[in-house]
Amino acid sequence: MTLNSRPSLSPLALSLALAVGASTLAGCRVSDDDVHRWEKTELGPVKLSAVVKHDKYQAKLRIEAAMSLIRMKPRAGKRVGIERLFESLKDLKPEERKKLVGGLIPLVVAEMSKPAPQQQGVSAEEQKVVDPSVPFKDAAFGMLIYDKTPLVTEDEHKAVLKDALLNWVQADFTKRIAISSQLFGVEQVLRFYKEEGAKILPPLIKEDAAYDRMASLVAELGSGETKALASTRLVELAKVIESKAWFEKMKPILAANNKAQGYNPTENQLAKQVATYQEEQVAKVHASLKKVRGRPAVDYLLAVAADKDRSVKIRQTALAALESALDRNNPADAAAIVKIATAEECPDEVRDLAFVRVSEMPREGIAKNLFELFNQKDDKKWKIRWVAAATLLKMSSAKDIPEFFQKLPPNPAAGFAMSEPLEYGKLLGVMQPPPARDSILAELKSPNLASKLTAVGFLYHHGKAADAPSLAPLDNDRSPLPKTTDPEAKWQCNAPKEGGKPGENELKELSTVSEFVKLCVEPRLLANK
Repeated sequence: MTLNSRPSLSPLALSLALAVGASTLAGCRVSDDDVHRWEKTELGPVKLSAVVKHDKYQAKLRIEAAMSLIRMKPRAGKRVGIERLFESLKDLKPEERKKLVGGLIPLVVAEMSKPAPQQQGVSAEEQKVVDPSVPFKDAAFGMLIYDKTPLVTEDEHKAVLKDALLNWVQADFTKRIAISSQLFGVEQVLRFYKEEGAKILPPLIKEDAAYDRMASLVAELGSGETKALASTRLVELAKVIESKAWFEKMKPILAANNKAQGYNPTENQLAKQVATYQEEQVAKVHASLKKVRGRPAVDYLLAVAADKDRSVKIRQTALAALESALDRNNPADAAAIVKIATAEECPDEVRDLAFVRVSEMPREGIAKNLFELFNQKDDKKWKIRWVAAATLLKMSSAKDIPEFFQKLPPNPAAGFAMSEPLEYGKLLGVMQPPPARDSILAELKSPNLASKLTAVGFLYHHGKAADAPSLAPLDNDRSPLPKTTDPEAKWQCNAPKEGGKPGENELKELSTVSEFVKLCVEPRLLANK
């Protein structure tokens, strides 16, 4: 809202109003009753402004006129009284303004300190609108930031207003941050005071508070200490919400809501409903932890992500909240996230996201851990190697390629799935800067089956018809393909159907390297001119 806007009167009407107002004020004694009455009249802003500006009136009356300008109801949605007050104070001489502001501040602070009246039967939204302290808060903050002339110049006055404004925010943060009719919102006040504003928020974090808004402001404005306090409070809140006691507390509340809506679930249905709601609320706290981060948040979220007894959704939200939050210089963090990603019981949805977090760590800090996963003894765990290897390749450069090939499973590479060399070859081809093709194609002659197949996978994705001769030596390679027991790891592709019509294909299981090359790879290369 523009502080310098005026009531919607024409220039002529305004001139007449000023003339009439000045003659009226000059011709009769003005009382408190007049001042209060003018709050509701059309020309009230003009008359009250005149009282504030003229030194012939007693200071007490001028201050009361200023208070009336603040109390004045909005007109056409605009706080014209507060705007008039700022303009009136601007026109005063510095010493006169200082005295008037000094007398006004205690009254404004007293009004800001009054609690909003509790109104029975009035909706929460309506209660927000009628909070009578809002205009006084707007006046207090507006005097501090008025951009035409400093209205508050004394350090003592600034300190009093700062305490009053921050106390006002603390008194009812959740309701007051939602009031849209303010000239200056809660966030604007806190941003003005930066860290001093942020540090009042952590103690306010609780279940029924707008803690998500608090977390955003702490993340933006807070010091490391303030963020750590907010992190601790949010962790405590998450533990409360995920507790059995909280679950039992919510059961009768949701049951009453169901009854009010004509829904009568069974006990099992109600329990599932409460569990879903509980999960949603925990996920909401995780989202706030993502904003403030901090050691308490990281330790808690790692523990949640590692807990096999938690739901997949909650483990996922914990991992999502850890985005860019792990300490890249802390080996314990690297070890913890790798352990989560490679745990035997880890669901694929959790594992995939855990490996995303792994990829945010320095390569040198996690390469050893990931290479240890390459030799899976159980061929049904090939996916762990697959994701680990893919993660490493995304973090690698050309200088790392020889080490990668050396670490691939040794012959006979049992459990090495067809998806693996195809994925590895694809990632090698998109590495930046691009690696030397010759260094990759040299692996076609490797005695190591997994290395050879990965080089074939590179051509599958990035080769062209001109590369077909490179595969010629493999056309007669009768080396058996890796044995797998997992149906998802099978070596198979669409190939021309024996005895079928031209263009008719069938899914064919492959047994040798030559079959893989001739039936799956060469046709793709030859089609790619």
